Amino acid sequence: MLAALAATASAAGGGCAPIRTSTTVRVLETGRKGAPTPEVPRGTHLAALGAVVEYRQWLDELTVRVRPVPVCADVRFSPVVVEARTVRRAGPAMGWELGLGAALTAFGAFGLARPEAISTARTDAAGEVYRDRATGLRLAGTMGSVGALLLVAGIVDAVRARDTVRHAAGVRGKLGDEVPCAVAFVPVAGRTLVVRVSGRTETVTLDAEGRGRLRLPPAPEAGPHPAGMSAFVGFDRNRAVRIPVVTPYGATARAPSQGVVTLEPARIRPPWEISDEGKAP
Repeated sequence: MLAALAATASAAGGGCAPIRTSTTVRVLETGRKGAPTPEVPRGTHLAALGAVVEYRQWLDELTVRVRPVPVCADVRFSPVVVEARTVRRAGPAMGWELGLGAALTAFGAFGLARPEAISTARTDAAGEVYRDRATGLRLAGTMGSVGALLLVAGIVDAVRARDTVRHAAGVRGKLGDEVPCAVAFVPVAGRTLVVRVSGRTETVTLDAEGRGRLRLPPAPEAGPHPAGMSAFVGFDRNRAVRIPVVTPYGATARAPSQGVVTLEPARIRPPWEISDEGKAP
């Protein structure tokens, strides 16, 4: 039993109670007294991005031209203080550490004060019963040591479970009125598009004018009811446009198939955007 208690205390010496943690982030409009005021940049930022995709199919060659449609807005920045409040809650193990540690420490103190009360009874050669104080002192010392370790573990867990509040200076930007975009906002040269057609995936690298070409896979054999084909051009991670593909390819020899597909602008979350209050990721 003593070995088990000692092992438990040794494991708990560094604090072993589980700590549940939740962090809430709040944006304060005014900084704390003495907090440094960050520089406030101003300018135009990309608020949304769409595209116009022109396509042309001649035989088995598909040519696409992508013209980005950026939507820009003026941005107004204001200095703020971001407050991160972390709330920690210890599990019931901390109560066991403190309670059992206090009980064992008290038992050890009592045994050291009156070792004969917890000593083993022995009989001497004359037949008289006496108490072996050495046994009581060893037992009291062991119990007191285990109790002290448990108390230390409980105190460590109590320190770990303290709530903390941290502040950091920053800026918050708010999108204003729509303004013209600069060409540099959306470069297209060297951009790679992913094109999926007939179960195959191809990549197309755009040139300086936003054009790219690829060879279409062999068309399926024509039946009484030939199935249409489509090419899906991925513009970004979550959006793609559908381009109809004419089969058989020979039908486009004299009159290439061409058209325009529009991708509506989708909002782009600025990297500096922060909400007034919410859970930290």
